[in-house]
Amino acid sequence: MPQSLNDLARLLPPGVTLSGDAASGPILDIDHNGHRARVSLFGGHIFAWQPAGHDPVLWVSPGTKFDRQRSIRGGTPVCWPWFAVHPQHADWPMHGFVRNADWHLDAAEESNGAITLTLTPPPTDPENKYFPHPIRPKLNLTIGETLTITLTQTNTTNQPIEIGQAFHTYFQIGDISEIEITGLEQNPFIDKLEIANDGGHRPAEANPITISAEIDRIYRNLAGPISLNDRRLGRSIDITHSGATNAVVWNPWVEKTKQLGDMGPDDAYRSMMCIETGNVPPDGLILAPGEHHSLMTTYRVRR
Repeated sequence: MPQSLNDLARLLPPGVTLSGDAASGPILDIDHNGHRARVSLFGGHIFAWQPAGHDPVLWVSPGTKFDRQRSIRGGTPVCWPWFAVHPQHADWPMHGFVRNADWHLDAAEESNGAITLTLTPPPTDPENKYFPHPIRPKLNLTIGETLTITLTQTNTTNQPIEIGQAFHTYFQIGDISEIEITGLEQNPFIDKLEIANDGGHRPAEANPITISAEIDRIYRNLAGPISLNDRRLGRSIDITHSGATNAVVWNPWVEKTKQLGDMGPDDAYRSMMCIETGNVPPDGLILAPGEHHSLMTTYRVRR
């Protein structure tokens, strides 16, 4: 069940207000120093961020229904504790179960011109079906001129545990034909559209990424920053990270957009681009007993 509005209101600093309804559950609205954002407690999901002086950075599908019946299509879904389809249970929730759960707001603070929210998912999933381990992540969202998202977890068991995790961020773009992605030119990748052909393993390509068809790639050995350069909007979104092995580059193009059902109109793919950071198969995170890990990504907009 979502937190009560009274409990939430006691935690909120100036610049953070409550909205939402019985269907959507609580939504936190941030308007602080000209920086704006919206965070749903369903999924611990930031789905809007607009730093002062800039256009909106995150894309949300016009077909999304904020009814807590399925995850929000857009913004930054938190994928945990697996990524994509579960390897043994194809009928389990895509990208894990926490993005379809009501999260708890633990703290909300203002510091250095930014708002930081600390959230945790529920302590168990239904009947411990999906992940029968006493491990739950903690999510920190620091919202201001930049957006920093941090997911931390500690293996409190006496056995190693494999975890898949990612920030599945959808960026608002001017038009798919006028972007390029730089920073991944030296990284080999897995083409998920060609998995049937030698596992889809491909060597690094020397050129920036441009999009002219459906793309779904897992870039490996992630090291330096990534930039999404948008000619039409006249801006770049710089992505820095730590604790991440992979970047996933995804755009569904025409036919997949039609199949997904909640992407909005058939041409919705033209205004969005996903660049995800995390640790995903075949490079999932293996936490040793007692080991602590933080996945952190920061987004910054420059003209």
